[in-house]
Amino acid sequence: MSTNKLRKLLLCISLIGLGAFSCSELDINNPLTYINDKISYEKDIKPIFANRCIDCHSGSSPAGNYNLSSILTIMGNGTDLKPNVIIGSPYSLLLMKIIIGDDNHREWIGSEENTQKLYKWIVEDSLSISEPIVHLAGPMDVDSPNFHGQDIRNKAWSMESCKLCHGTDYNGGSSEGSCNKCHDPNPEECTTCHGFGMLDNHLGAPPPDLSNNIETSFRGVGAHTIHMTEGDNSDGIECESCHIVPQNLYDDGHIFSEEPAEVVFSYLAHNLGAEPIWDTETLTCKDVYCHGNFPSGNKENAPKWTGFDPNPPSCSPACHQFPPVGKTRTGFKHSPSVSQCWYCHSNLDNKYNFIDKSTHINGIIER
Repeated sequence: MSTNKLRKLLLCISLIGLGAFSCSELDINNPLTYINDKISYEKDIKPIFANRCIDCHSGSSPAGNYNLSSILTIMGNGTDLKPNVIIGSPYSLLLMKIIIGDDNHREWIGSEENTQKLYKWIVEDSLSISEPIVHLAGPMDVDSPNFHGQDIRNKAWSMESCKLCHGTDYNGGSSEGSCNKCHDPNPEECTTCHGFGMLDNHLGAPPPDLSNNIETSFRGVGAHTIHMTEGDNSDGIECESCHIVPQNLYDDGHIFSEEPAEVVFSYLAHNLGAEPIWDTETLTCKDVYCHGNFPSGNKENAPKWTGFDPNPPSCSPACHQFPPVGKTRTGFKHSPSVSQCWYCHSNLDNKYNFIDKSTHINGIIER
């Protein structure tokens, strides 16, 4: 006996046990003798619901709190908070209500043919294909394996299938459910996948990372925030300083490249002839202009990405030698007796506070 026939027989037996009807009434052993084509929502099911159901099951207060006006709401729940349609299941509550005839639903569906179309659609066709374009149960539950974010990740972060129902602008489409209500301005924004909620910074960088980690001990989180946010000594740096930033979701090197994200240093890290290195084994940055590879700098400084000090040490010995060693930009040597930087660097006050933080770590020696 095939799996489908076994399922139908079990359904029949269970319903007979409830005293609902006999097998002959539904012809469960040969239920689809006159329905040979694949049943689809747009062609078959939507017209049935439009003509027979949505007078009661639509609008802001649908009967039983169950809306049948779109394919996504059909996948939803009623007053009992349980999904009314489970893909591939003959025990879906929507089917049970109609087959049993609870509250005259069997009469309202209109005909035996409509019942059988609905059965075939849920159990055998559109909702039982290997990769359905509609959501499985629990698409909004972050703890569910069917959470829509996990579904997108499983598709290598591609959102093309989302557009089939939600429209090319994600604003609802045929599903009438807009993704943009949660994802501003749309799901292709950086913060959909990383940094959503902009917990610690304004640019959408982690945390959280792609695996929802928020602790700095994870490589995907690390020192993103301390680099990108305004602090005592700088206005922060942009994503472009360490990554090639895509202009859109599907740019080369973005979602179709392997994780983790590539570190590609920009002009700032290379300033004054520095040749920066990102060590993927130790997770440290070496020979980077920003961290001391400049005249009178601490060229040995190699901060660890996941082990940084949230309260870093003072200018010296972290990045600068003090007193400075080497020549000034005008060719004169720093005097070892000079300990007041503000004598020459007017962007500092006499307590070593920056008057204009934008002049620090900007690739220009200020005077």
